[in-house]
Amino acid sequence: AIRSTRSWTPSGARPRRRRRPRAAAAIARAGGALALGPGGGGAAACLARARRHLAADEMTLAARWIGRAEWLQPRDPRIPLLRAAAARRQGHADVWARQLDAAVAAGADSAALDRERELAALWAGADRAGTERRMTALAAAGEDPDEILAGVVSGCLATGDWRRAAHLLDVAAGPTDGGAGLLRARVEVAAGKTAEAERRLRALLARRPATDTAHEVLVDLLAADGRLADALAAARGWVAGAGDDPTALVVLSRLLRRAGRDEELAAIAERLDRLTSEAGFVERERAELARERGAAATAGRRLAAL
Repeated sequence: AIRSTRSWTPSGARPRRRRRPRAAAAIARAGGALALGPGGGGAAACLARARRHLAADEMTLAARWIGRAEWLQPRDPRIPLLRAAAARRQGHADVWARQLDAAVAAGADSAALDRERELAALWAGADRAGTERRMTALAAAGEDPDEILAGVVSGCLATGDWRRAAHLLDVAAGPTDGGAGLLRARVEVAAGKTAEAERRLRALLARRPATDTAHEVLVDLLAADGRLADALAAARGWVAGAGDDPTALVVLSRLLRRAGRDEELAAIAERLDRLTSEAGFVERERAELARERGAAATAGRRLAAL
């Protein structure tokens, strides 16, 4: 809640000197750190929670905990590195590169940077001949086996090799909790087994409704199947839970444009305009919305800035 900035002083009392904003912010951060963990461990605790959410594909919750860590320790190099990992999982290459550069500039651990680069190569399906080497190196460096498997499967799907992805899931000790279900659903979508994928995704979301990636895969599946009303319902449900998550808003915006729901689209466009995100996919959607409103010059400027 916003408190009044007005103050009063008892008659005859000497007014207190106002704390400088920087000092007040430092005091607030210190209080937050104490609340979240002794010894300045507040930011570390936030980042640990963010990693758990990220591993579960709960992108909105991960972003919130990264934001809290940043509030406590604004210069922590682990923050942009974890944001790079989130962008990798979501397939936003421009955001990944920008956040990795920020992590380098902030002095992130070189070994952690190397692991993130290797994971990104797996996720993109780059240099298939080097996949085994990357897997071995990441495992030796202590990377989570679930993360490695998710990367290899994602790389196979990125290059259209869903059969190899399915084989890997069959022979591997798959990710715990819903991770294996989500990967399997993505493989089923690629294989054209949309009914099986839809059942799997809906069951996963019933257990873990904050799994943003599952929402996105489900919405894309329904839209590709020509079930626009179902896709809109799924996207609205996702946005209701994810709030101003950029990916959720962009997905809903695209569907509303396709359905010609101008009134609802205007409200979503306002929310997109308020976002601080400069991600390419957000800017492209803002440009498309501007073009449809007749603001071709604005759309051109947005696209030229990418």
